[in-house]
Amino acid sequence: MRIAVVYYTRFGHNTVIAETMARELGAELRRIETPKQHGYQYMGFASTFNIRMKIAAMDFDLSAFDLVVLCTPIWAWKPAAPTRTFLREARLPARLAVCFSTGGGPTLRAQEKLKQDITGRQVEVVAFGEISTDKADDDALREAARRFAGRLPK
Repeated sequence: MRIAVVYYTRFGHNTVIAETMARELGAELRRIETPKQHGYQYMGFASTFNIRMKIAAMDFDLSAFDLVVLCTPIWAWKPAAPTRTFLREARLPARLAVCFSTGGGPTLRAQEKLKQDITGRQVEVVAFGEISTDKADDDALREAARRFAGRLPK
């Protein structure tokens, strides 16, 4: 099975998580990047008001993969704005797994928002997961990423 792990990170937590998952799954790794790093106020504002954030050019055609694993932080109870831009522009395969990094808050609202973002796209979310980054060191993040990867359909 051909798998891609796609991630966005602001402070590096999702780099640790995504790299671990890619190794565990034998997957290709791709990073969503923004041309400019914005401050907390703009990030929260963009998420709250669904403002599309620019992301750097990347290969958006993931349709040849069997599964895409998306790793994203949550901003204002939604997937991070750069991740939402990626979801709007990407050609996704039929199966998507999503792992949220969170400071400890609930992810249900972010799950519902992500489902809305892919409505009509013929993409099934096969797994949702969450990894708390609150007080977690890299080893704890790696272990949580391995557990999530182990739950994914092969």
